[in-house]
Amino acid sequence: MTAGLRYTSERRELTGNVISTNPLGVKSVTATVDSGKTFNKLTWRLAAAYQITPATLVYLSYNRGFKSGAFNPTALALPAVRPEVLDAYEVGFKTSFLNRRLRFNAAGFYYDYTDVQIQRFFNGQNGVFNGDKAKIYGFEAELSGSVTPALDVNVSYQYLSAKYGTFPTAVIATPRVIGGYAISSGDATGNRTVLAPKSALSVGASYRIPAGNGSVVLAGNAYYNSGFFFEPDNVLRQPSYTLFNGSIRWNIAEEGPYITVWGRNLSNEVVAASGAIQAYPGGFGLARFAYEPPRTFGVTIGAKF
Repeated sequence: MTAGLRYTSERRELTGNVISTNPLGVKSVTATVDSGKTFNKLTWRLAAAYQITPATLVYLSYNRGFKSGAFNPTALALPAVRPEVLDAYEVGFKTSFLNRRLRFNAAGFYYDYTDVQIQRFFNGQNGVFNGDKAKIYGFEAELSGSVTPALDVNVSYQYLSAKYGTFPTAVIATPRVIGGYAISSGDATGNRTVLAPKSALSVGASYRIPAGNGSVVLAGNAYYNSGFFFEPDNVLRQPSYTLFNGSIRWNIAEEGPYITVWGRNLSNEVVAASGAIQAYPGGFGLARFAYEPPRTFGVTIGAKF
């Protein structure tokens, strides 16, 4: 059994202003702030675990956590952000078999967010604001270990149902016929939460071949993601994708130098690491993305002692 309490008090202060210059060189203060806020929160952890057999453990837990409130130093016109509170419930088990060569773990979880913090662009500046509620539930499972003394495997899968609750004050982008987006305030209630794929699957393996005083290790991994949205209005979406990575490592000796030749994103998938519709004055917006690296190759030389 585990039980614990934590009390946190955080003080944030911000003083600043935004000075704009028009085409005639005349300067004006367009936003200013001189304020401070204190954020107090009691959080806790309650958990229980039971060892059914030497190879099987079951557990359940209830945790409350919070992300402190803050100001927006790069978007002073936005108000201070309220703390985000998370109530997290989880139940699962951990087990091993085949003389503990393989492990199988699984868990179900339910996350209840209040005042969820969300990034957005405001008048060309990146800031954070509060949504209302968000609920995420799902399960994850993992199988890993050594099938044989030479072959290691790892398989994991995750399923997520992730939606916003009441969210009537979201920023909504509507595509325009002439290009770009019209930005307005609207309702994102029931939309999928950001960066939350419905399912994700990872499969990997490595095989060790004796070679002289050392070994050669062949390794590969495939990762599938069903896709996700970047913002609460669910306009910008990263489609589903699959990444393949591989490597060949020569351990000259089991203790000593090694050389690894590796390749990442071997199928050269185009995957956005981040995306947002940047809003400008007048309710106009443009989509901007940052991308993960394309197909990449390299060599790593090191030593193990």
